[in-house]
Amino acid sequence: MKQLTGTLALGFALMGLPLQASDGGKDSRVDELKDEIVAIASANTSRVDNFSQVRMQLQPLVDELLAISTDRSEAEKINQVEGAWRNLWSDLGFGPGTNYEQVYQVVSRDGYYYNISESRFGVLKFTGFLRGAYTDEGDFLAIEFTNNDIRFGFPEPGTDLVQLATDFEEGQLKSLPVPGPIGVTGVLINAYVDDELRIVTGNNSGEMGQDLFILERVDSILP
Repeated sequence: MKQLTGTLALGFALMGLPLQASDGGKDSRVDELKDEIVAIASANTSRVDNFSQVRMQLQPLVDELLAISTDRSEAEKINQVEGAWRNLWSDLGFGPGTNYEQVYQVVSRDGYYYNISESRFGVLKFTGFLRGAYTDEGDFLAIEFTNNDIRFGFPEPGTDLVQLATDFEEGQLKSLPVPGPIGVTGVLINAYVDDELRIVTGNNSGEMGQDLFILERVDSILP
């Protein structure tokens, strides 16, 4: 299992919007595939002992979904991607103490994003803010992690995620810098996005293979 100590190092990409096919059967199949992908991911969100098995279940479904979807440039995708997402599943371990049910990403069209997560150590809770910068390279994003900070406690359910990330970016929230993947770079390959679902692949520079991320659209911290 890959580990990135104390916080997330998700390098999520901006995804592609599926073509609205004139064939109703194709549209129906898209919905079926999405439902299957979400069901498998949701059933394994907190599992860290079966990454390879879940990946084997998801990959054929993802491949089929991408085969009947339209690829677009990153600039054409940003309207669908910006905002807040919750990580349903990935085959990348996020480090000790991570509460996998509370892992989010907020994407800004201004060239940065935040991975926001809850970590628990005994009775103590912390919020991790891992900041990544991205550059649009046409059909993929080049990313670099720039800051890694923690705050004591975790936001209440219903907290608006975009506002939370904006407040942090503007320096309105006190935090403590901690060691992390600062300076690590990577490439993100865009896969799929719509109003409900995001599928992301990518890796850090020098790594072999691609990590897979399944995300659902949210607005706020969940209970």
